[in-house]
Parts: sequence; structure tokens; C-alpha cells
Amino acid sequence: MQLVPGALLVVAMFAVLLGAEVFQGVRAKRDSERHQAELMDELHGVIDAFKMSYVEGEYAASLPVHSGWSSAPKHAMGVRGVVRGFDTWIVEYRSPIKSRWNTTIAWRYDVHGGRRIALGVPEPLAIRPQLRDEIGTELIYRDITTESAEFNDAFVFTCRDRRFASDLMHPLLMTWLMDECSGLTFEIRDEMLLLKIPARQLETGWTARWLGALVGFAERIPAFVYDDHPPSRS
Repeated sequence: MQLVPGALLVVAMFAVLLGAEVFQGVRAKRDSERHQAELMDELHGVIDAFKMSYVEGEYAASLPVHSGWSSAPKHAMGVRGVVRGFDTWIVEYRSPIKSRWNTTIAWRYDVHGGRRIALGVPEPLAIRPQLRDEIGTELIYRDITTESAEFNDAFVFTCRDRRFASDLMHPLLMTWLMDECSGLTFEIRDEMLLLKIPARQLETGWTARWLGALVGFAERIPAFVYDDHPPSRS
């Protein structure tokens, strides 16, 4: 059977697309394996430094995360342990990115951290980076404006309990957030401090750095806030 030129062109285009798909799959697999090796090195370093434990699978995926996470992870791994007296964890969640033929061509990585805190939160509180369009217009609604214009430019701060928000966000904490936590998203709810880490910030040393961010935030909450908002005893 002899193919007409038009059919040959279709076959050639399909072969190119299939070859590109295979190449993407091979590269994604190689990148994923390298990423996993680097992550394991990071986790082992944190385990040694903070005396934590390695966690994976369903147990890791069941740990509380920031409410901005909605995807069902296909794989989860991280560390968990008691750091300075409180249960603390950082977990990476990996989900597949599918091609048009429903094959995995890459992986999406999302990293979340959490820390139990001795604080009863009357209303959930969120601190996240402000996003702007190409002409500088703010894209996230600002619920609370603080006295620091620099902080207002960098973060969006939301909480329905104004008294709690005012007590928590003192100048030293805001300065620390601007200096050390650019791009991070924090949430306080259900006696937990939760952290969402952008994938683009997963440079070498990220695990220990963001573990320090969880601990640093909790330890910069004024003592009177803990006294005025104790955990629920129910």
C-alpha cells in the first residue's frame, strides 16, 4: 500500500509528537530521580540535626497542611518530630502532571510544614505574599492594613478577629517576616501554625531553613498572646 503525501505528513507529525512525548517522559523520570535523591539528602540532614523521624506514604499525606492545598498527592515524604517542645513537620507532596494521552510527563511538587502551638485561635489567620499584575495592581484583597507600609506591600494579612490579629502582628514579627520569609504563606488555625512553601524556593538547604521559619514564627508570638488565647481544653 502506498501512502499519499498528505498521509505521510500526518504520520510524520504523529511520530514527532510521540517522540517528543517519550523524550519528555524520560527527562521527567530522570529529573524526578535526581530530585528525590537530593530531597533524601536534605531529609537525612534534618533528621540528624533536629533528631526527627523520616515519614512517607499515607502517614505523611495525612499530616495537617495549609488550606490552600487541594490536590490529592500521589506520594508524600518528609520529616516529623518534637522541636523545642512541640510537634513539628515538613512534608513534600508529589502529584503527576499528565499529557494529552494521560501519561505522566512531569511531577508537581508542593511542600508544606506544620507545628503545634500552645495557642487557641478564635478565627483562622492567614499571611501570604501579595501578588501584582504587570502594572502593579494588587491581585489579592487586603483584609487588614497594618501600620507598616513596607509590610503591606509585601504581604496580605487576613483574619476576622481584629483583636487577635492586632495582638499577634507586632513590629518585630513583621520585620522578621519581611527579612526571612519572603514568598512564604502562613496560616494559624486549630492550634497549629501551617506553612506553604513555593516550589521555586526549594533550593539547597530548604528543609532546615523552612523548619527554622516555623519555629521562628512561633517563638516570636508575644507571651501575652499565648496567655490571652490559651488552647481549648475540650
